[in-house]
Amino acid sequence: MFRTRSTTLTTHSYAHSRVACPTSTLFGRQQLCSARRTTGSLRQVDFLNHNDNNVSNLDVDYSRSTRNNDTNKTVNDFTHDRNTYTDNGPYSVSAFVTTSPLLRAAPLQTKTSVVNATTAIRKVLRSPRGVNILWADGHESLFHYIWLRDCCPCPKCRHPHSQERLFDTWSLPSSSRIQAESINVTPTGQIEVVWDKTLGSHRSVYDPQWLRKHCYTPAKEQNQNKQQPQPWDASILNRLPMISYEEATSSEEGTIKWLEILEKFGFSVITGTPDAPDQSLKIARQVAFPRETFWGTGFDVKAEVTPANLSLTGLELKCHTDFSWSNAPPGFQFLHCLKMDMNMIGGESTLVDGLQVARVLKEKDPYAYKILSKVKLPYYFIGKDCFYNFKGPVIEEDDHGNILGVRHNQANRGPLDVEPDLVEDTYHALGLFTSLIADPSLLLRFRLRPGDTLVFNNRRTLHGRVGYSEASERHLEGCYIDAEEVASRLSTLRAYRQKQQQQQQQLQQQQLQQQQQQHSNHARVMVRRPFPVFLSSAVPCAASAISQGSPSTPSQRRSYATTTTPPTVTTQQQ
Repeated sequence: MFRTRSTTLTTHSYAHSRVACPTSTLFGRQQLCSARRTTGSLRQVDFLNHNDNNVSNLDVDYSRSTRNNDTNKTVNDFTHDRNTYTDNGPYSVSAFVTTSPLLRAAPLQTKTSVVNATTAIRKVLRSPRGVNILWADGHESLFHYIWLRDCCPCPKCRHPHSQERLFDTWSLPSSSRIQAESINVTPTGQIEVVWDKTLGSHRSVYDPQWLRKHCYTPAKEQNQNKQQPQPWDASILNRLPMISYEEATSSEEGTIKWLEILEKFGFSVITGTPDAPDQSLKIARQVAFPRETFWGTGFDVKAEVTPANLSLTGLELKCHTDFSWSNAPPGFQFLHCLKMDMNMIGGESTLVDGLQVARVLKEKDPYAYKILSKVKLPYYFIGKDCFYNFKGPVIEEDDHGNILGVRHNQANRGPLDVEPDLVEDTYHALGLFTSLIADPSLLLRFRLRPGDTLVFNNRRTLHGRVGYSEASERHLEGCYIDAEEVASRLSTLRAYRQKQQQQQQQLQQQQLQQQQQQHSNHARVMVRRPFPVFLSSAVPCAASAISQGSPSTPSQRRSYATTTTPPTVTTQQQ
């Protein structure tokens, strides 16, 4: 049974103060739900926990209500059914407090399915334009009504299997006329929006993790589901991001670990790769289909008599990105070391973090950074039966000025084609960028061993090679995959892992609730006995006979003793 109590609601009408404070000392401590008045029609609700473990469940419901000027109100039926109290404002808060033993262990909080601190919701605010959400990590998101209606995930609006949109967004009225009739937080922590009657009272339910992932409000960290890149310099040689071939390819958890290394550092070294052809293709297929180029699906990197590319010689290769002359350069490159003369002079691989180089350049010379991030430079490639060319900036940024990657290859850079006033400044900026690439404090230099597979982000990590004698043996086998394939694979694996974790958490919660229910049922059947019982628990008690009508006077007791047959007592041998 749910216990009920009477709660007095006191409201205050002055701005920026707590305006609704239902309080009670029924359980010996105070529970407080406070709402704060803000400007306009925006309402905000805080839930404060005053260490009352008996008050365990609070459900929030923002819905329109009529303005009420009464300053004192009483809620008598504050039970498990939703009862609405209305403060002096345009919106109301619907809440219930229960002492149900199944929920007693939980602290006072909104019913949010907290997966991590990022996706936990602290406050839900309603404004004329849309829904504002304040997350537990302090980030604020605004989701416009037209955006929410456009992204409704229900089966009527989006195909349940293909996930393609079925709803005709342009059948909606103008965005200023799209309004929600109610906005609620469901018991599972999802955001429920019931749309205005003019929109058919359609019901949309949004998962908070999905909302946070697709949040378009600018923030320091745009994608909360994505691990932020960690810039590095030459000192990373002492802690190379390495993983074994067995771990990276034998399980999905190992694949997630490997791809997260790539996401964080932009490169990794897989050790213990089998000494056999096409192993780079085999590893790549753990993620996606390899990308086929004019080199084929796979390619060899070794000195040739008639090389078609500088990589097929023993000459030094300055750090560069591949396919800089392409509109869409490959995202990741795999290089499996099949043969390497460990005693030869030169032949080491070189890497440099393009993100770190760009950041250092921005600190040293902001104007040079601006030129390389805004001015498009020409790149080209001439083959036997092909010609490619493309113009693009050296440093690629997103709309918020965050560095996404780099595009640079001194060997394939075409004649400078910029505004006359920018020619000398562009050469100066390129010179600074090139000098930073070769800076010993930023350049990583190491030798691959047979069985090592170097995997790196071709749009972030510039790679090269120290020159060596072509008489020495050095044979690498490689392939490419697109960056979006890596992102897709990692996102899918993370979602699958998260779903498994949620299912495991739900199972644990169900088991805990069953244990609490059993404990509660056991507590209900325990009653205080009318007198102490000193017999064994297996001995039937005569309390039932006495309770059916025991004599109260001494004479009645003597008469009762002579006329009543005493119950038969049997003892059970212990």
